[in-house]
Amino acid sequence: METQDNAAFIRNLFDAFNDHDPDHAAAMVSEDFELVDFAAESQIFRGQQGLRQWLQIFLTAFPDAKVELTSVVATGGDWVFTEFVGRGTHRGPLVGPAGTILPTGRRIELPVGELLRVEEGKITLVHTYYDGATLMRQLGVFPPRPEVLGRILIYQAKKLRSRVRERR
Repeated sequence: METQDNAAFIRNLFDAFNDHDPDHAAAMVSEDFELVDFAAESQIFRGQQGLRQWLQIFLTAFPDAKVELTSVVATGGDWVFTEFVGRGTHRGPLVGPAGTILPTGRRIELPVGELLRVEEGKITLVHTYYDGATLMRQLGVFPPRPEVLGRILIYQAKKLRSRVRERR
């Protein structure tokens, strides 16, 4: 495939996700397809069924999930790099290698980078990179970043000090 064709092909993959059509996305990958989700303890998903499974994890957890593709860089060869922002509301269970996170009702906005390989008109490899800690913080299951936590603790200490003074 030509560079422009690879970029358009990958855009089609993102359209399939936004249409919540994992079957269409799965039809775009090779039999020996491999997806490595580095944020999820480098979990590996293989073949068309593996891609369906990985996409369904997000579509179940975030039924209103959409991605906004912000960059597509196709090389003269087989490689395509994408950057996108995933958005959605956590309304279903999010299943991961560490267990299941029950719905929190919180909205997420997560930047993601992917490296994809396209060979003979099929996607053969996807490496997905995102900050899992940012996702967990947005869901409210991780404590805030240290600088935010420090401000919260100072605020709470001042509140406590005021209450103690009021009781005297």
